[in-house]
Amino acid sequence: MRIRTLCCLLLSPVAVSQLYYCGQYNATESWLGLLLSNTNLDVNSSGWNYRHKLTIQNGAYAESFTDFPVLVRLNAGRIDYAHTNVNGSDIRFTDSTGNLLDYEIEQWSYNGESILWVRVPGITASSNNDFIYMYHGNSAAVDGQNAAGVWSSYTGVWHLKESPSGIVGEIIDSTGNYHGTSYGGMNAGNSITGQISGALSFDGTNDYVEIAHNAAFSYPAAGSFTLSAWINEGTLPGSWTGIVTKSRDLGNWYGIWISSSNNWIFGASGSNQSYGAASTGWNHVLIVQDATSTQRRIYVNGGAPSIIGSVTNMSGTGDLWFGGAKGVSEYFSGGIDEVRIFSGAFTTARAQAEYAGLSDSYLIYGSEESLSVPQSL
Repeated sequence: MRIRTLCCLLLSPVAVSQLYYCGQYNATESWLGLLLSNTNLDVNSSGWNYRHKLTIQNGAYAESFTDFPVLVRLNAGRIDYAHTNVNGSDIRFTDSTGNLLDYEIEQWSYNGESILWVRVPGITASSNNDFIYMYHGNSAAVDGQNAAGVWSSYTGVWHLKESPSGIVGEIIDSTGNYHGTSYGGMNAGNSITGQISGALSFDGTNDYVEIAHNAAFSYPAAGSFTLSAWINEGTLPGSWTGIVTKSRDLGNWYGIWISSSNNWIFGASGSNQSYGAASTGWNHVLIVQDATSTQRRIYVNGGAPSIIGSVTNMSGTGDLWFGGAKGVSEYFSGGIDEVRIFSGAFTTARAQAEYAGLSDSYLIYGSEESLSVPQSL
């Protein structure tokens, strides 16, 4: 068998730069097939000088996941900021075979804490062996983010990092589809430190964010969906309080409430479902309507769910609110962060893995590797 060496430059539209490959193949192989399947893509040769291996901790979850948004939380202990561009424009992610991955930078703080999201196409069930790479150290690199790609499987994702001022569409949906507007005189003072980067505080009187109704997040009894948010109560209200709610004024509503008994509630016009006692501080609340199993479920901080064996019509045409419930005096006093809607039913494993990822316990951060040519993935 004759062994040959192939060296070439690959142009990457995502990286806006060149990737270099140099490897061996035998005379019977297709060189094009080799390029498409070989893992020896050397980012260093086009200017990237460093990388970290990030290992995914999915061992506790007996389910594989697709298009999973992984939180990457960086600080001076996890990355040497002196080896990055000041604005983070040189950050890139690849899977274990060298394919570039979609990512979003929610917050970049040179020498501080930076928050990034990466869409991982596939994660193996019950495994702690899957990994991705993070590359950096290229002064010529331009920004390669694709936020919409990260969240392509979601209906809406609101990080709530924006400083509100009442401008239409100022509260950004990272899917690019359903931006919101703040009301009640919300301003820069309503921007707070959240569980993940920035968040918004609401005064319990008239503050709210409104996203206009769209059929994309209205669900009949035969429709499955998942809604989640980080919620911070300073004191428990002792009265009905809407946190993230849809169509409360026009009927067939749904959302997350706290009841007058201070319980977490999966609210719906058909019937409400209680999880149990709410608590102060940051809590992650996730609700699911699962039309296949005819269940509604509510999870708090990744725990076992409260389950009710029925589904209901939640297809109202009213608007989506953060910080209250439209048409009733049920305003929320506290902080809200990271609201997400997914038009499908999360399983218990997916709901709990989501919480683990949001809680910074889903990745092991490898040490910095200095790259040389050629560098094998």
